[in-house]
Amino acid sequence: MSPKHPGLVLGAGLALSVLAALAPAGLSRPSVPPWSWGAWALAFAGGAAAFRLGGSTLAQLVRGARALRVPPRLVDVLEAALSRLAAMIDQARAMLRAEAVERARLARGADLP
Repeated sequence: MSPKHPGLVLGAGLALSVLAALAPAGLSRPSVPPWSWGAWALAFAGGAAAFRLGGSTLAQLVRGARALRVPPRLVDVLEAALSRLAAMIDQARAMLRAEAVERARLARGADLP
């Protein structure tokens, strides 16, 4: 999925939206089935990936939400949540890189006397 193939992006977005919309939300049941969490996570991750592949930024999302007259408080909360999520992803990537470097160092036997 890339901007060169907007039909694929649109189709994937619609499929993920339908999947998330059909997943039970726990409104008529005492608890949410575990597969629903997976469906929602997949829909969110797919949307985020398409958003990123399209070259969009958080600032563009916020401007768009404000232009659509979404309540300001909701836009602020969304912006804070997404920016924190981006920071957490950056931290996780850094930790994974450091772990890979450490693994490679140990594999070479660099810590042996």
